[in-house]
Amino acid sequence: MKIVKIWFSKEHIFLENDKGEVMSAGLWRFPRLKQANKQQRNNWEQFHDELRWEAIDEDIGLESFKWNENDKEIVRFK
Repeated sequence: MKIVKIWFSKEHIFLENDKGEVMSAGLWRFPRLKQANKQQRNNWEQFHDELRWEAIDEDIGLESFKWNENDKEIVRFK
């Protein structure tokens, strides 16, 4: 899955993939990313199934965003 866009609300990170699917997860799960400034958050790279923010030494696997009907903290939009 290729991520084409990442954005943030106060408490969530949102990802959009190349199929137009949007997924979200609570920033409480990623404390370094939650504390990062806008410039740091916007400086990300994708390596296979992992997102990397070099400036804050944060790596997040895309499996963290997999849809699970029982997980109220992860939301998928179409």
